[in-house]
Amino acid sequence: MRYAITLIFLFITCFLSAQSLIDSLIIEDELLVYYDSDSFTLSTEDVERIESFAVRFQEPIYRFKLDAHTDSDGSDEYNFMLSRKRCNTIKKILITNNIPVDRITYSSHGEKLLLKAETDKAQKAKNRRATLRIYKSREFISFKGSLAPKDKFKKITGDIYVSYEDVNDSIKTDPDGVFKVMLPANTEVEVNILSKGYFPFKKNIFLSRDSHAENLKINLTKYDIDNSISTTIQFVGDKSIVLDQSFNELEFLGKSLIVNDKVCVELEGHINRPNQKTVSKNSRDHGLSIARAIEIFLYLVDQSVPPDRLLARGYGNSKMLYPKANSAEQQSANRRVEVKVISCDSTRLIKNDFVKNLDGFRKIDFLKLYYDSTKVDRHLEHAPEKVKTDIKKEVVLMLEDNTDPTNFTYMQILQFSRNIN
Repeated sequence: MRYAITLIFLFITCFLSAQSLIDSLIIEDELLVYYDSDSFTLSTEDVERIESFAVRFQEPIYRFKLDAHTDSDGSDEYNFMLSRKRCNTIKKILITNNIPVDRITYSSHGEKLLLKAETDKAQKAKNRRATLRIYKSREFISFKGSLAPKDKFKKITGDIYVSYEDVNDSIKTDPDGVFKVMLPANTEVEVNILSKGYFPFKKNIFLSRDSHAENLKINLTKYDIDNSISTTIQFVGDKSIVLDQSFNELEFLGKSLIVNDKVCVELEGHINRPNQKTVSKNSRDHGLSIARAIEIFLYLVDQSVPPDRLLARGYGNSKMLYPKANSAEQQSANRRVEVKVISCDSTRLIKNDFVKNLDGFRKIDFLKLYYDSTKVDRHLEHAPEKVKTDIKKEVVLMLEDNTDPTNFTYMQILQFSRNIN
């Protein structure tokens, strides 16, 4: 379990143009043990817990920090030596389990840092403790950029949102539109930018030791009539189901439209049919492009964007970004929704494109999907109750048998539950 994200800046190791590379430590996990009065002996259970930590964090990127304490009984000198013995006992266990000495630091505090006021025996017992913290060594790069409207030189300000792993953070630009943010090296980071009067901006950034980003200028597109952006909101193939990685971008589009409350937009749905003629407007394929636009329309309305400021239209395969797409990336990029500013009269007077049986574009054969504990309820949402029960019971049995269910589809798990070969 990751308890905290705490950056401890140790030293600047080098500079890359406008960037600085900083070696930092992140608290990855921690363990707390308690002692009997005037004792440095560990219980069998605590020894096993410490050994487990040593096994889990064998890689050189992890460092161990020990802090040992006592209660107030005894002299300062005696308690200092007792806390040192507590540190040494844990240190020996780590070394025995192949953790090098140079990755272990420790502090013996004696009775100096009492955690509890010693009003009774229970409170005093809480002070007889040792904490073992695991830090992960990580490099961060100072990334600098500035905002500018597209095709014009003008200072604008905005909010910068940074997301990676389980971290979500935000900063504001200075009055000149300049921002500076610490980003982890060798990690893909999603950056979203919101600025009053401009389309939201999304960019995925990957920085390494050799990266050079000297005051990167980010061009924003103004919310003017006929201006548009091609989002990276993408879908499951042949479905109107938004891919999980696109929801963050969708959320920022909603926030932007709420802040810019006079802007009205057309949501243009597109599909991937490379090397083919333009599909008929009466075809299922054209209906798919409409369904995708409607999905985004419904999401934005659910985010409190008024429906009379939105218009959902489908364009089939008539405006593919890659008409001759020959890679998975190009085909995925063709499955998209673009956002275009139009007059608010148009959004009020023109009806959304219509598609029959919208649910038909949302359904996916869940039995072909691989088991995912984080998505199982959503995957099985429309499954018969008996199927749900059989699959969940079989997963429990597989885990008890040390079999990883994520290696199997729901269909395979269902077959196991019914002994079908």
